[in-house]
Amino acid sequence: MWKDLDGKKGIHRIASFAGPLLNYLQPVVLFFTAFYLLNFSRLGQKVEGKKFSLGKIGNKLLSQIDIRMKPGKPINFNKVLNLVYIICIILILTQYYKDKWPQEKYQIAKVKEGHLKWNWYDRSKSHLVFSILYLIVAGLNFIGLGPRTPFSYVIFLVYYVALLIIRFTKSTHVGEIWCYAANSFPLILLLLQTVFAKQLVN
Repeated sequence: MWKDLDGKKGIHRIASFAGPLLNYLQPVVLFFTAFYLLNFSRLGQKVEGKKFSLGKIGNKLLSQIDIRMKPGKPINFNKVLNLVYIICIILILTQYYKDKWPQEKYQIAKVKEGHLKWNWYDRSKSHLVFSILYLIVAGLNFIGLGPRTPFSYVIFLVYYVALLIIRFTKSTHVGEIWCYAANSFPLILLLLQTVFAKQLVN
């Protein structure tokens, strides 16, 4: 985008068009990737690592978040929530590309204080509500990787701590939060998984 700030090459417009899709679909991509790997690949056949128990009721509640399909119980709360999220995504993006995208300001991000300002993130109340839904779905999907394994909660905490830190250090450039989080997140997890392998995985 920086190499095509005026949009004459078309690269900037393509990136601006893809921006909302790439950001909003992250929880969905996580869910479907995990759903396939845990239910239809050899990875899902492996025994989970360290597991804890919250008692009969607690374990039953956690099963409602699990991305794995249980025999005779293919549907749970998390799967329904992801379906609702997908419907919301379709409605919001359809409206956005129909009403806002044709406007030049949404196709070309302007430089403000040395940073790109993406107009599709408009800080409106509706966008705030959707952002909260995004965070809830993403969080439950992280935990859903293994609701009774410590590592799933480490993933959850690292993701949200990283977002909080970046949110306050980059508060004037919210659109960049995802770029920083996406790059720092895997590195932190890899480090934790290596150093605390016995405590978290084995």
